[in-house]
Amino acid sequence: MRADELLEAGDMDGRRVWLRVLEAVRELSSKELPKGTAVH
Repeated sequence: MRADELLEAGDMDGRRVWLRVLEAVRELSSKELPKGTAVH
């Protein structure tokens, strides 16, 4: 995982960005809507 590589290299900002990207991908690929959202 890229975030692990960045952690080993000491790039905490880069790691943080990749973890946010991973979370966004999980949200976008989820079949359930997040709480408090509506379909337009």
